[in-house]
Amino acid sequence: VAQLNRRLEDRCGPRRDGECMRWTLVLPPWCRVVHWWSGSTPLPWSTFFDAKALRSSQVPVIEFEEYAAIMGGARVDWVVVFNT
Repeated sequence: VAQLNRRLEDRCGPRRDGECMRWTLVLPPWCRVVHWWSGSTPLPWSTFFDAKALRSSQVPVIEFEEYAAIMGGARVDWVVVFNT
C-alpha cells in the first residue's frame, strides 16, 4: 500500500481524486479466534494491538468501523487478500 501511494504521488502530485485516490488499509474485524477465547462478536484490531502503533506506519490504516462510518454503511466494493 505504501508503494502504491508513493507511485500515485509521483504520477499525480498533490491531486487526490479519481484514479489518483490514495490507498488506505482497512482492517477487518477479528471474528471468532478460538485460542484467544474471543467469542462470536467481531472485535476491532485495537482490542489486541496498539492502535497508535498501527496508525504510525507508512501505510494509512483505519478500522472497519471507521470505514463504515465514512462510507455510510458496511458496503465494500473491492477486497484484496494477502495469503502467505
